[in-house]
Amino acid sequence: MAHQPLYAVAEEQQIAKRYVERCLKSPKRNKVFCLVEGEFDYKIYSTRLNTKCIEVVIAEDKRKKAGYQKVIKFVQELRTENPEARVIGIRDKDYGILLGWTYPDGVYHTDYRDIEMSILSSESFILFDPTLKEKISRVAPYCRYLAYLRIFNEFRGLKCPMKLKVKISEVYNMSNGSFCTDWQSRLGNALISNSETVCTQEEIDNFIVEQNLVAYVDYDICRGHDVISLMGILYGNRYHRTNMEEKMHANYSKEDFYSTNLFSRIQMYCDQFKIDAKAS
Repeated sequence: MAHQPLYAVAEEQQIAKRYVERCLKSPKRNKVFCLVEGEFDYKIYSTRLNTKCIEVVIAEDKRKKAGYQKVIKFVQELRTENPEARVIGIRDKDYGILLGWTYPDGVYHTDYRDIEMSILSSESFILFDPTLKEKISRVAPYCRYLAYLRIFNEFRGLKCPMKLKVKISEVYNMSNGSFCTDWQSRLGNALISNSETVCTQEEIDNFIVEQNLVAYVDYDICRGHDVISLMGILYGNRYHRTNMEEKMHANYSKEDFYSTNLFSRIQMYCDQFKIDAKAS
């Protein structure tokens, strides 16, 4: 059964920010409130952080919409309106650093591109699935190129709905069980034809070279959902997203999480309140 946050059961269906505001006026005010992007993030962080002192909250609005933008917005607003509030946020690293974005104080990002890639790179998950590195290596070239298009879309402000119009499944021909020979042009054309701003393949190619995108490691550039989706297509049900998320939740060790830069930053914040951020 999916987790249903406490604040979502109220008749008024208050957004996450209102829930935290109410807690700040209650005996819970000495807790650290950690806003996260979604359901999977909640499962990971709520079982690896000290929930006696840290409450993990999905950054949802009343329409049940969440995401990194709401993490940033809610943390920034709560800290501005109540400087004493113990509020932090965790967001996927995404491509903000490549694009020169800055995050407000108290918003921390994953070590790699997203939480999925951070887990897939961890020693505990690789130990759980020794074939993982080989499988990721096989799908990485296709996921990397789609990532280049995602970055170009953001950088140029093309407003192409990537999730709907530029899909990793386009690179593979299910009927003959092989990768399409024209997979790059399939992805590139999908971006070009669904962008609000005119762009060309030559501009895309030049951007990839100018930004030296090939220099980034796979775990920093590939989107976790793309990697898992393509592995599911190639290797069957056990690598489909639902199964993989269950396996990642079960087999990503606390020790691997505690060794990340992300956790180190959370612990540094908690130190000022004499809170041990590790789950007991």
